[in-house]
Amino acid sequence: MTLMMGYYDEQYDLNFLLRLSKPDVYRMEFQDQELVAVTRLWAK
Repeated sequence: MTLMMGYYDEQYDLNFLLRLSKPDVYRMEFQDQELVAVTRLWAK
């Protein structure tokens, strides 16, 4: 998941991955090929 997110936005890097709870669920919204929103769906 983090690799895919990082492809579209550099803020989703190894540090982001290490801070995630496991499991974690995010929804990525696109307009054409551009990432426009990321929403965390998993609330631990």
